[in-house]
Amino acid sequence: MYDEAKANEPINFIQLLHLTDDFYGQPFSLQPWEKEIIENVYGTLNTKGYRQYSYAYLEISFRG
Repeated sequence: MYDEAKANEPINFIQLLHLTDDFYGQPFSLQPWEKEIIENVYGTLNTKGYRQYSYAYLEISFRG
């Protein structure tokens, strides 16, 4: 089961935050792939209506 309203709650909260340091005061803007991960974790519910996942592990490679 999927609940779009529950998936959007953390996204809306994150986008209320503002950055610090070099980007001080600019709004925090999520990339589409970041939104998708948050939506999947927070919007997917079990049969009782609770979040199906209690944690998520995300590993991103960096080429520098």
